[in-house]
Order: sequence, then structure tokens, then C-alpha cells
Amino acid sequence: MTTSASIFTKLQLRETNNKARGRRFTLEEKLLSLSLYKQSAKCYRLLSKLFTLLGRKSLTNLLSKIPIGTGVDKSLIEVLQKNVSKLNEKHKICVLLFDEVSIEPHLQYDDSTGFISGFEDNGISRTQQFADHALVFMIRGVIKKYKQPICYTFCKSTTSRYDLPNQIKKVVKAIHSTGLKVIATHM
Repeated sequence: MTTSASIFTKLQLRETNNKARGRRFTLEEKLLSLSLYKQSAKCYRLLSKLFTLLGRKSLTNLLSKIPIGTGVDKSLIEVLQKNVSKLNEKHKICVLLFDEVSIEPHLQYDDSTGFISGFEDNGISRTQQFADHALVFMIRGVIKKYKQPICYTFCKSTTSRYDLPNQIKKVVKAIHSTGLKVIATHM
């Protein structure tokens, strides 16, 4: 039996007879449920009706505990580097995609970190201006099918023509440090 199947089976045997509010899950069970949910939310809802799994709100709370900030996240790059080392050379070829979306300007305070988000922030510096756009960078495999967000930033109006090339260079440099090969960019 695979590790995932073993974790799933033990979860079903242990928690099926407990009431919904009395169920307790290990970190491994939470991560297994999260990976199922990320594969297909619709399938996860169906499985939740048939088996004992975490609720959607519990999964959302689990995701909210992961600290990810603006700019290139070093821990993400380290994890990506470990996973890329297992790929063969032709699967390391990827494309850098980036796009800017409009967001509603607002401030939000995080109790746990004491951080106020909602201002312009490019990962290096912050200003006191309200952000109304987010710029997201993502890699996508050319031969092997994979997608991974790499970086995001916030800005007022659109990203300046002076700041965008600097951000692209920084992201490409971070991607190359993982062993991936960026062959093109696309907006």
C-alpha cells in the first residue's frame, strides 16, 4: 500500500465513527486532504460525502498559515530547486508568464505578524500609496505539464516601465538558480 493510501485508510478507520466536530486530524492527513482538494475541488466535495475528510474551511485555514510575502520567496525557490533536481534536462525547459490584474484598494491588518498589507510593495521596498494592481509571475513547463507561481507584487496604477524589467530580471535569475531553463516570457 502506498503511503498516501495508508494515511487515508487509517484516517477512515479512526475518525469515521466520531462526530464531525469531534474529529482530529494529523498534519499528514491535512496535507493529503489539501493535495486532493488542489487536484480537483469538485472531486473533493464528492469524496467528502463518501469519506471522512477535512472541511473546506479547515483547508483554507491551513493554507492561510503558510507565510508567503511579496517578491521572490526564498523558501519557495529552495523547494522548487529540490523538485527540479529530479527532472531530466528536457523537462526543465519552461516559460515565464506574467500578468497584472486590477484589485480593490484596501488595507488589511494581520494579527499574527502585526503587518498591514494593501500598500505598494515590490518585494524590495514599500511605499505609503494604496495598491490597486497586483503583478504575478508564474512558470509553466514546455514539455512536461507543470505550473508554479513564483512571485507577486503590488503597485499603484500599473507597474512602471522602469520597475518591470528589474522585476523580470530578478525572477529569471531566481528561476535559473533552481536549475530550470527559461526560454521565453509571455505577458
